[in-house]
Amino acid sequence: MTSDNSTNPASRSRRADVLLCAVVAVAVALAIGGVVDDAGSLPENAFASVNGQTLSRAELDPLLRRLGDQLGHAPDPSEREEVIARLVDEELLLQQGLALGLARADARLRSQLVQEVIRQAVAAGSAAPVEESELADFVERNAGYFRRPDTFRIERRVFTDQREADRAAAGDDAAFARGQRDPALPATPLAEARWRDYLGSSLAARAVALPVGGSIGEPTASGGVSVLRLLARDSGGFPALAEIRPQVEAEFRRRRDEETLARYVARLRKDARVITESGTSSR
Repeated sequence: MTSDNSTNPASRSRRADVLLCAVVAVAVALAIGGVVDDAGSLPENAFASVNGQTLSRAELDPLLRRLGDQLGHAPDPSEREEVIARLVDEELLLQQGLALGLARADARLRSQLVQEVIRQAVAAGSAAPVEESELADFVERNAGYFRRPDTFRIERRVFTDQREADRAAAGDDAAFARGQRDPALPATPLAEARWRDYLGSSLAARAVALPVGGSIGEPTASGGVSVLRLLARDSGGFPALAEIRPQVEAEFRRRRDEETLARYVARLRKDARVITESGTSSR
């Protein structure tokens, strides 16, 4: 089984935490809008209206440009709608903060305001204890997430003689041993994600897919031939819950908070009147 940083629980948890607070991140960029006189239409300079509060197009465009820079192309209609949806959610949370008596006058406080609404929205769930049975069930339902990655021991030998290289690539152990070992490759077992740093994605994928003892022969830049051999494969397996309990509980709580916030925003949307430039609205 292969693995990379995107399937590592720690790095995924960090990225997921960022996604959970995506609404907060855009709060700084969104300016205070005006009021829609005609609840069925939008002013020319607005991209949405939320409960009569307009959201300025001048604040949407820079976000779309930054997204375009990240994507390498101008956002398509669906990507644009996703950005607008996030900003609408931020405005709903902002308005909820106002309903709770938090100040709106200073735009610099918007991010803090939204964070406080989020904190209050998930506070009850965050404080709730986690039962051992809940964690055990969570691990069982997400076994692939917590599985340790397989590790591989790979060695490369370099040859100047093509025939000797061919024999080594064909599985001749004695011929392989006569090649010059590449000291740039570590002798310790590594996960595929780490081997990519040394071999590149394509060659690493080919190497870990070999049977143990299998080899790959390739020409070198200096005119020789290198033979890459998979020496060992160790299954990562599943750690016992007791070994990783802190990580499991942190991920359980993070997902629970994320689901709680999603339901909270959905309730706000259900009770709100939202108009966007595409003409979609609720309530």
